[in-house]
Amino acid sequence: MLPAATPSASCAARNRGNDHLRAGLLDEAASAYAEALAAASWREGGALTQLPAADRADATAALLNRAQVRLKQGRPADAVRDCACVLAADPGNEKALFRRASALETLGEMRPAMENAVRLLQVNRGSVEGTALLRRLRSASTAGGAGRPAAAAAARARMTVEEAVSCLRGGAPPASAEGSAGSGKNSGQGG
Repeated sequence: MLPAATPSASCAARNRGNDHLRAGLLDEAASAYAEALAAASWREGGALTQLPAADRADATAALLNRAQVRLKQGRPADAVRDCACVLAADPGNEKALFRRASALETLGEMRPAMENAVRLLQVNRGSVEGTALLRRLRSASTAGGAGRPAAAAAARARMTVEEAVSCLRGGAPPASAEGSAGSGKNSGQGG
């Protein structure tokens, strides 16, 4: 029988960070994730694409976890930066899109937050979290910015991803979006 593989230093530090995060020890978790990033040879502002595949995977996970810690610490701008590093290498990363949208929401940047939520739903139409996030953003946008095209478009409960993207780009919602809101038909957004 082969001995169990020893996790990399980066993975071991990330696991410690995960334990700290579960225990609510946010500063310790952030430190462990920074250690994991250093062990994966990633430097602040560096490109993940320059790392070997194994280190890239470790650094991606550590950045995403650190973004979560930063959100919990009330540091949304730092969370946006961590997610942006991941998205530069992997534009369809669901966790990065969700966490960046959440951080942008915290910063009051509703339009970019909605754009990230819409992109998340383009990547994964069945994302329950993404659908809930877009609805929450829609509610906040309509409450604080009535008359804005993106907010008005997102207010339609049964809007498709394509309709939301069109509205975010400044286009008018298709006539079908008006009629589908009360039709009771599922548009593929998970209801």
